[in-house]
Amino acid sequence: MLEASAADSAIASRHAVKEKRREEKKREDEDEVDEENEEEDEDEEEDEETSELLFIDDVPFEKTERVTGTSTGSAPRR
Repeated sequence: MLEASAADSAIASRHAVKEKRREEKKREDEDEVDEENEEEDEDEEEDEETSELLFIDDVPFEKTERVTGTSTGSAPRR
């Protein structure tokens, strides 16, 4: 009878450890998703800032990133 009780206790202990690991993994995954969402929010804020209008001589121009060269890094043709 004591052996059965000890075996049940060991099984319950292992189960508790596995459950705790699952919960920790779930929390880590949630934290990772939260960090990714924060990074996406920061990227969206930066995109909004770069799309603001720039006024030159009272004429609105949309800010854009300057693209130079080609994918190979050579100078653009003129």
